Amino acid sequence: MECVSERIQINRVPIKKEVLQKLRVGIPYERNWYAHLFLIAHAYFMSQKVDFVVYEAGIGARFDPITWVDPLVTVITSLGLDHREILGYTLESIAKEKGALLGENLVISSGALTPTFLAMCASRDTKIHVAKQDPGDYQASNTFTALKTVEFLTRKKIICRPFNFEDLYSITPPGRFEKIKKEVFLDVAHNPEGLRALQKKIRSCFQKRGILVLGGYKDKDLITPFKESVPVFRAIYVDDDCTRDSRMTPKGELKKRLGYLQDTEVIETTDPIKEAYLRKQEGEPLVISGGFGIVRKGKEWFKDHSGW
Repeated sequence: MECVSERIQINRVPIKKEVLQKLRVGIPYERNWYAHLFLIAHAYFMSQKVDFVVYEAGIGARFDPITWVDPLVTVITSLGLDHREILGYTLESIAKEKGALLGENLVISSGALTPTFLAMCASRDTKIHVAKQDPGDYQASNTFTALKTVEFLTRKKIICRPFNFEDLYSITPPGRFEKIKKEVFLDVAHNPEGLRALQKKIRSCFQKRGILVLGGYKDKDLITPFKESVPVFRAIYVDDDCTRDSRMTPKGELKKRLGYLQDTEVIETTDPIKEAYLRKQEGEPLVISGGFGIVRKGKEWFKDHSGW
């Protein structure tokens, strides 16, 4: 969320920066940044002789370096129209691409289980373990999928000690509707499915419309989720982090793309987080969203203004 070392952890302890740097220099750059980081993580885990590794996919398909390992179990939490220029423009074509991740076992949310997945699992003799879905709460759906995975690992005796399933319900992953102050939240939603889920969450938690600080990536459709939904935010402050991430849409361009909204004010200003926070009223949410860059920027801003 704030530094790359957070992406490689053992028992929730990030890799030391000096160790990361040594591995980064010692391992040849492979194909792209994510593939290079994957090799670094793999080398680190092997050197530490860990018992079990959880790898998170990048785009999650044939060209993802995660296909370089043979998984005991593959876990799929959702299926959406993301990375379409690489994976395809329909859910079935995307499911076909993601089929490259299948191994001996698949834990999948019921909402992501398509005919294509069923056919591929049948042809590869992959055992399917289906987790239930909560259409109104994406985090609850993720929790159900995690629970199903823990059940599988317990049956395989990989998890051998007593496990309190209720603990999972109290976990809020960093950047997933993460509350950092009263009625102030961070959420890394950066694609249509994520933004739809975020708006559902806001509706379920607040009666008042809120304020959104939004950044976005150039290749993501940020318009459709707001166009097809009853307005959840009374104002959207556009933001970017282009100096650190060239993939982001400049805020001036983002404002133009959102300019059609009739019931929501779209604002471009020099300090959007500050102005949005000052404008926020009691009882309404302030959400900072649009990807890891904007969430990191929000974390830094509130850390620097902790006395507010």
